[in-house]
Amino acid sequence: MLDGTLKVLTNLSNHAEAMDGWMRLSPSSRSMFQAELEQISNEMDSHRSVTNSLIRRSEDLRLTVSQTTPLQVLRVVINKTKNEHIIALKNQDILIRNGVALSQLAQLAAADNRVIMRMADKTRQDSRTMRIATIVAIVYLPANLVMVRSYLEFLNWRPL
Repeated sequence: MLDGTLKVLTNLSNHAEAMDGWMRLSPSSRSMFQAELEQISNEMDSHRSVTNSLIRRSEDLRLTVSQTTPLQVLRVVINKTKNEHIIALKNQDILIRNGVALSQLAQLAAADNRVIMRMADKTRQDSRTMRIATIVAIVYLPANLVMVRSYLEFLNWRPL
């Protein structure tokens, strides 16, 4: 289960890198996302090592069970089920925290998308304004040049 979660995190990181080229996320959003993924990945590795350690201990206990009395066997079985419940509880806790973290990442991505959309709208408005200014310049610049030329000829005009 933990290995599957780590694979999901790896795929999520790869998907984020692909999306970064497409959406051009801000460096702060990208670094926050990568840091969050790194933290979750480190937690998963830590939980996996703890789980493997607990499994090895339970296997060691099982080997010693074969050399013990029935009462000792019963104690070991009870401890083993306790360990399994602890591991299941820890795994469930990890899944809940991962879900919360992924939800927060999705909310941050949505906020970044809204900012990008506002920037695109402002760029479109600026582009429209520049087109209007260009059309005005195209219409009035030649007339202005003719008027200045006429005015200069008028200043140089001397009656005979």
